[in-house]
Amino acid sequence: MEVHIHTADTLDGQAWVVDGDLYFLPNCNRRIISIPSSGEDVVFMPCVSCADDFQEPCWWSQEMEWMGFVPWQQVPYSGIWFESLANIPNQVFRLPSGDYQMHGALFSQWLTVDRFLWEVVEVLRKKNALVYKGPFSPFQWEYHKGHAMLAMAMDHIRSGRDWFAMWIGLLYWMTRKTLEGTEFVEGLCPPAWFKHLVMEWKDNQCVLDTIRTAALLQRWWKINRVGIWLLHPHEAPEQPMAQWFIEQGVPVWYQWGNREAVGASHRLDFGLISPSVEQLQGVTTWICPAPSPSFILPSAENHNNNNYSLDFRPMSPPQYTTPSSPQALFK
Repeated sequence: MEVHIHTADTLDGQAWVVDGDLYFLPNCNRRIISIPSSGEDVVFMPCVSCADDFQEPCWWSQEMEWMGFVPWQQVPYSGIWFESLANIPNQVFRLPSGDYQMHGALFSQWLTVDRFLWEVVEVLRKKNALVYKGPFSPFQWEYHKGHAMLAMAMDHIRSGRDWFAMWIGLLYWMTRKTLEGTEFVEGLCPPAWFKHLVMEWKDNQCVLDTIRTAALLQRWWKINRVGIWLLHPHEAPEQPMAQWFIEQGVPVWYQWGNREAVGASHRLDFGLISPSVEQLQGVTTWICPAPSPSFILPSAENHNNNNYSLDFRPMSPPQYTTPSSPQALFK
């Protein structure tokens, strides 16, 4: 459905009207392109499906909840685990057969990342008995193979690299779905998902450091993520509360009408966050929420005093020791 919107942006989210229906995004001001049709099946086809095809949020379902956790392009690939994905190579090699192929040392690094992602995901899947519909592996984009045309080779390399974000999003979702004990304090105690991996690789400190220092798996980093459309809580009783997604750094969208307002007024655990009066007023009326400075006649004094003080404090993640080199991953 194409979007014809009237928006009112605030630092606390965004409300807008689409063809007479009001929608709310409490934790982001990102402009959406379209509202997905409900009940659409998500299909992943190797060498066809691109990460760019899944940059818009889909409706929540138990199998596809993880897609809201996928990093939004452009992905900040950093840390010892993902740094080899940071740049697309600007050169490929011409093989004796005439095919074009990525440099062997680089695609070997990508294959190592690929394999390690799969292994970590498998450990957490089995430990937590998670239900989901997963993506195909990045190597199925054949970034490591030769291709008859240069443009074709570059397309497979670029698409394969971007597909890693799908698996990183899946893994991040798994870390957030792993249940913690009552004694757990984030930032002070090792999380349960990491303990599962310690049991798997307890004799390989390099592997554990590689996982532990991956910024894309930590919610204290400001990582833009695709986000997800939430259903009415009565229609999806297994759907987590909007506040849970927000705490994981995942944008959420949902419709807000009389049905939702009544539900929120009767239940403290309704599951959706109510828009503020100012946000509702901003998109449904022409009334300003407060007297606007624009109604004051301009003067040199008013102009000179029109200053804004924004709170812009950079985040400070924990400091770690430098992990071992990626070559030691599978020794």
